[in-house]
Amino acid sequence: MQKLLAQIMKFGVVGVVATVIDFGIMNLLHYGLGLNILIANTSGFIVSLIFNYVASMKYVFAHKEGMSRRREFIIFVVLSVIGLALND
Repeated sequence: MQKLLAQIMKFGVVGVVATVIDFGIMNLLHYGLGLNILIANTSGFIVSLIFNYVASMKYVFAHKEGMSRRREFIIFVVLSVIGLALND
């Protein structure tokens, strides 16, 4: 139970940092540089997606034996792109 609680806390911290990165980049690009909101939003999303994946694989989740990192990343990206579509 202690291990699960620690994993949930790490997941939350990674998620909060990824959200700050996403909105920070989106705001910088849109309000600071005047880029189109969809471009700014998608750019922030992509950077936070990469951060989220790397941090999640390094600090939160253990690598699943029998599944390649490439496949894990593809699954992660596909699910995230669904989120991006909803977000945009």
